[in-house]
Amino acid sequence: MGTGLAGSAAAWHLRRAGHDVLLLDASTDLKRASGIGGGLANPMMARKGRPTWKARESLEALEAMGIQTRGTALPGLDDEEVAIIRTATDTVQAELFREQAAENPDLGRFLGPEDCKRLGAWIKSRYGALLVRRGASLDLSTTAARWHAHIPKQSVDPDWQAEETAGGVMLVSGSKRIHGDRLLLCMGHGMLSHPLTQSLKLHAIKGQIIRLRKPAGLPDPLPPISSQAYLVDAGDGSVWVGSTFERDWKSEGPTPEATKSLRMRAAQVIPSLGDAPVVEARTGFRVTVPGTRKPMVGPLHPGSRIHVLTGFGARGLLHSAWFGARIPIFFNDPEAIPAECRVVHRPATS
Repeated sequence: MGTGLAGSAAAWHLRRAGHDVLLLDASTDLKRASGIGGGLANPMMARKGRPTWKARESLEALEAMGIQTRGTALPGLDDEEVAIIRTATDTVQAELFREQAAENPDLGRFLGPEDCKRLGAWIKSRYGALLVRRGASLDLSTTAARWHAHIPKQSVDPDWQAEETAGGVMLVSGSKRIHGDRLLLCMGHGMLSHPLTQSLKLHAIKGQIIRLRKPAGLPDPLPPISSQAYLVDAGDGSVWVGSTFERDWKSEGPTPEATKSLRMRAAQVIPSLGDAPVVEARTGFRVTVPGTRKPMVGPLHPGSRIHVLTGFGARGLLHSAWFGARIPIFFNDPEAIPAECRVVHRPATS
């Protein structure tokens, strides 16, 4: 259930493992993060530049699903292969980036302020930059669609129900009765409101992203950049700028305040974006697991044939492929699920 990154990756791997797969989607949910626009699969996205959990394994999983994660040559850097540029915001972060690059030379290289000048005057890198050697910038909805392109799909009503039977699971949607051996729920924001999953220990975060018209004088294509905002070339003469992280919000749609904040953060890295026209603004809702930056996966309850895969937060593009590859294993051996990623429900009194 769910045609976002997680559901599409899991369906792709289940089919390759020889399972019959039917991909279900309640297409009326407009809050999905996987449809918001461009994003980054960044293995060194943390404030300190430290490699994320399962960074290398996740990159290899993306490669196995047809995503190129090897960097490309950048002009002015002696053909240095770079996937993502992370500009440091101050001297403290610059030193942290330097340390992480030294400890993880396969993933990153630190470039001092003077060397950064070779990139050109279009980018502002006063404190230096971490050149991430592996990663990817992708359109999220296009990536998910590519992964599930050849898998049968069926739409269901938002108020669908499911119950376990003696031989599996039956999903009821209006007059439809859909039977299967297992049901995997990858509904993202929909987890918070559906009766089956609303008890899970999950939290929603609103994210806004904007698309700016690309000014003259920028590289074509623009290298993916991660700093106080991330910047992804949309390939059509515009640049995606994201994202806000709002734990409390009054409006579910884009706001002028968030647009202004994103433009300002983009201009701190590429000054010419400060005056670039706004093409559009979008919002989506990520789901995270409070107290951890890791996803939640496993049977809804011990022994259940209804499973969940959710809680990726901002790391969905990086981690979806790795978890998707392991769903066939986790179905048959729940003990193989990392302890820190197992299903957690909120206390009944909360």
